[in-house]
Amino acid sequence: MVKQKRLFMISLLLLMLTGCGMMDKASDALGNFSDEYGDDIMQAIDDLQNAEYQDGSFENNLESAREYLLTQMQEKYGIEFSVAGREDLKNYGPFHGATYFCEVSPVDAPEQIATAVVSPMTTIKGPLQKTC
Repeated sequence: MVKQKRLFMISLLLLMLTGCGMMDKASDALGNFSDEYGDDIMQAIDDLQNAEYQDGSFENNLESAREYLLTQMQEKYGIEFSVAGREDLKNYGPFHGATYFCEVSPVDAPEQIATAVVSPMTTIKGPLQKTC
């Protein structure tokens, strides 16, 4: 049993050593590609990520998303809401747009905190759950 383990470990070590030369070549090729095209690729990815969804319900910023969500909630529930805690705006690019999450509560009952979500392609999806 010990001999089998030793043989296995030596075989594995030899395989790893022979593969190191190939790994170095692959790593060099990837490095050369990255040096030549990396900045262009990263710029294209950044441009796509920062692009805004067209014809959405709100612009791709916190203020616009917050205003849209609070207006929609007031229309849907008939009471005024305010942001009561954490909020986040995630941009998913020009095809889906941004999604805005926040904790909200009725202005008249600030202890009733819930999570709400809205995106430019959908209507209000909140409150989703009570958080307090």
